[in-house]
Amino acid sequence: MKLTEKESKPYEFTNGSNMDINDHKAKPKQYEIGIDTFCRAEANMTLEEKMACIRFNIDKYNWRKKDQAKQDLNKIIAYAEWGLKQLK
Repeated sequence: MKLTEKESKPYEFTNGSNMDINDHKAKPKQYEIGIDTFCRAEANMTLEEKMACIRFNIDKYNWRKKDQAKQDLNKIIAYAEWGLKQLK
């Protein structure tokens, strides 16, 4: 299933943090392409591919050294939630 820009809706995380991966105002310009990254991945990737991306991003945010511990932990939680959703 391929998504068009009109069909793409931001993925909603429930981690209760102020961090929203899908907040276009908080995203760098290179991520503002009109179709939500998570929706695009759900439509075009296999479960194995999505889980590999999730593991990679969790590892990436776990090992970053940028004085952004709270923001990075919220991203880890958001990716873990998305991973759990994929396994349902």
